[in-house]
Amino acid sequence: MDIEDLQRYSDAWNAHDIDKMMSYMSEDCILKPVGAERWYPYRGF
Repeated sequence: MDIEDLQRYSDAWNAHDIDKMMSYMSEDCILKPVGAERWYPYRGF
């Protein structure tokens, strides 16, 4: 991941674009932010 990828990931996070955020993760990644238990975990693609 380079600085441009990091900026795009950060932009996706700030835009609440889960699909774009997860496009940077592996298939077996589990995103589980603290405090958002009712919506997560978001699994796979």
